[in-house]
Amino acid sequence: DSRDSNEFRKAFLYTEQMDVAFNENMYIFQPIWKRFSTKSRHDGRMIRRMTLKDWLTVWTALTVFDEDFDKTKAKLVFERSKMKVVDDWKDAARGRVLCFEDFLEGISRIANIVPIPSNAEIEKLGVPNKSAGLALRAMHNNGSYRLWSINFYKEKAMYGDMRKMTEKLQKFADIMNTKWGISHWNPANSGTLS
Repeated sequence: DSRDSNEFRKAFLYTEQMDVAFNENMYIFQPIWKRFSTKSRHDGRMIRRMTLKDWLTVWTALTVFDEDFDKTKAKLVFERSKMKVVDDWKDAARGRVLCFEDFLEGISRIANIVPIPSNAEIEKLGVPNKSAGLALRAMHNNGSYRLWSINFYKEKAMYGDMRKMTEKLQKFADIMNTKWGISHWNPANSGTLS
């Protein structure tokens, strides 16, 4: 998204509906944060932060990259998702990492970019629970995903995606949950829990 970071936040993130959507999906956001963020010492205590490398690993593990949303765009999202610090010189490390709130903003920015099936597309595929994640899996399985995603990006470029940000976030969280459920990066799938 080419918007100024604060403009995006005001237009899409700072709403009560988005707060509800984030809270409803913490069951998937927190385990992914915990799995891919790094603990480090800051001001005498251990805190979790996410480096750019960690960030790119998340989207690689969840197989989100495609012909349009690539690592270059993911890096741009990483940069735009960081809240600015008052004194960049005093806390230079903070300028190179995401905190959990920045991570959530990044998720919403990606949800605003990547192909997410509409309710009609999900219904047409007949997947259980009207799941966007299962709809994408069905498209991959039946070979229609690539053409569908190309058309999604073309239509989005011409007309925009007028769906509410809350709908996109909810569906993207479902996609993340579906992909996390089968990812070898998920400790629950590897036989070892961390």
